[in-house]
Amino acid sequence: MEQLLNKTYVRTCNNFKINELKVDLDFKEDKFSELEIESPELDKLNINKSIKSNFLNKVGLFSKKYYSLEVLVKNTLSNSVFISYDFSDSNYYLADEIVLNLKENTSSDFIIIFKGENKCISNCKLVINADNNSDSNISIVNLVNDSSSSFLSVESNLKENALVTHNYIDLGGNLKVSNFYIELNGKNSISNLNSIYMGCNSDRIDMNYYIKCNNLNTKGTILSYGTLNDLSYKSFKGTIDFIKGCCKSVGMEQENCMLLSNKCKSKSLPILLCGEENVVGTHGVSSGKIDENKMFYLMSKGLSEVEAKKMIIMSLFNQVINNIKDEKIKEIIIDDINKRL
Repeated sequence: MEQLLNKTYVRTCNNFKINELKVDLDFKEDKFSELEIESPELDKLNINKSIKSNFLNKVGLFSKKYYSLEVLVKNTLSNSVFISYDFSDSNYYLADEIVLNLKENTSSDFIIIFKGENKCISNCKLVINADNNSDSNISIVNLVNDSSSSFLSVESNLKENALVTHNYIDLGGNLKVSNFYIELNGKNSISNLNSIYMGCNSDRIDMNYYIKCNNLNTKGTILSYGTLNDLSYKSFKGTIDFIKGCCKSVGMEQENCMLLSNKCKSKSLPILLCGEENVVGTHGVSSGKIDENKMFYLMSKGLSEVEAKKMIIMSLFNQVINNIKDEKIKEIIIDDINKRL
């Protein structure tokens, strides 16, 4: 069945073919398995699990029922909280909602992982409610089977002085669709959205990132780094919206896409919307082959062509990977990237 997904918040010319994603997608919804949650500090969390009805996220993919995991952070955490789902031994389809309620004055770190050897469809909605003065680092890692479809929708609401750093490592699957909708509703709230992606074969990647500066002195940044190879195709839609009343706010977005073949395609639509005068907004897009001067320099130092390419790519990717606090997860991600390169 054909579906229109990940529609842009601001429409542009239909000839650009970037306003939405058309996909044929059929799936069953007969089984639901639980997400695993692990932490040495579970006593600092309130956890509720349930099956609910009528699931719809910002991507636009509807399900009749879904698995819900709600987590309340009551106190500052010293260790990372792991939330994971493994498609190796379970049903091929998962529709899930993860709600993270970050209480006032708390600090936390979450690592959310989707992985598995079997072909699957992963449809995740992540809701982040960051209370006043909360600080959280939230990393989402997609390592599903390369024949799979991955859909991620993130909705964040930040109150006064809240800081949320979003890190999205989008590696697995041949259809990868992500949507971040972030509202900076409190004064001095800050959102950092960092992502890396990789496309090969005939992969289709569609990203739709939106940050709304909705109060005084807010700050929103979007940094995205990726590679495309073979016949892969990527659409990037990034929007920073300065709402009237967000005086002294700052917004910045930058996307860097490295093209590793002559047949891959990259489309980018960076947007700045401004309803307030005293703000600072910047955006930029870089898309092209790896710098030949950098390659020549590294190869002159004794590196092979493949080693030089890996070093250049990892120098960008590490800006996101280094935000992840768990060393084992970082090693798994780096190993997976090296295999793809």
